[in-house]
Amino acid sequence: MSRKSRRRWRRLRESICLVVEGCTEESYFYFLQGRFPEIFRAKVTLKIHDAHGGSPLHILEEARRENQKGHFDHVYLVYDFDRPEAPEAQKKALKEGFEVYGARPCFERWLLAHFTTQNVREIAQKCRFFVEKVRLVVHGYRKGHCPALERALQERLEEKLARARRQIKTFDQLLSALYIEVGKVLEEKDPK
Repeated sequence: MSRKSRRRWRRLRESICLVVEGCTEESYFYFLQGRFPEIFRAKVTLKIHDAHGGSPLHILEEARRENQKGHFDHVYLVYDFDRPEAPEAQKKALKEGFEVYGARPCFERWLLAHFTTQNVREIAQKCRFFVEKVRLVVHGYRKGHCPALERALQERLEEKLARARRQIKTFDQLLSALYIEVGKVLEEKDPK
């Protein structure tokens, strides 16, 4: 392949940076990257940056730094909305052209919806409630230490993702499908 055609091929790929709050989110997206090679190898150059916790404003600052270094086509911020500054960070991020995927109240609620049919309708609960629930279904899980989560993702989500793989062709479709699927699960469990 000539140098010129390689450059053209690279430009056709989207460059995406995911700036995530911690290793829980990082493990989740690395797992997806491994399960959807047709998206991640052929269509997307993905960088996952762990902000190592902190406030949503800190995560926004990390996204700015990463974007300056990499000049990405898309920058996504993924963080918990259980912090008072989350709406302010979201507003600033959107104004700067970043996309925000916030978990209410935290990413552990999102994970729990993948793993169990337990009732998770207590949205008013604090994040630690959902962390404890995840610990019950993902043995050995601790926030900030993710090997147990990585094993559980491989063991329990493989079949679900195999079915979805046939229909999903882009990174945006993948994120949308995950939000719709988990949202549907949560909605079914949340009586109105």
